[in-house]
Parts: sequence; structure tokens; C-alpha cells
Amino acid sequence: MESEGIYLPPEQQNCDEVAKHFEAISDKATLHEYVDGGGEFLKFIGKAAQSLGVDLSATAA
Repeated sequence: MESEGIYLPPEQQNCDEVAKHFEAISDKATLHEYVDGGGEFLKFIGKAAQSLGVDLSATAA
């Protein structure tokens, strides 16, 4: 099981920022079970794209 988590841009990927956002990172209300690496990978890519304003839904075919 894994929480939904959050995306931190590269300049915020440090101990202080993780500590500041730990409640959202570890929110058990958003737990999800991934049955393979693909789902988890898509979650990570989706969060990164969203933070950059990229809509990946238009690329799904």
C-alpha cells in the first residue's frame, strides 16, 4: 500500500521540504495498492507533468 503522496519540484527535494509536507506525503486516507510498477510509475509521471502544467490526458489513445 502506498499513499497518493505529493510532487516536490527539484529545488524543493530536500529534508526540510519533506518534513514540511510529511502529513500530505503520508496521508493514509489516500492509500492505494499498486499491483505492478506501471501504475506507480504513471502516478509519479502524472504528478510531475501536472506540476509543469502538462495535461497528459490528451496523449492517451
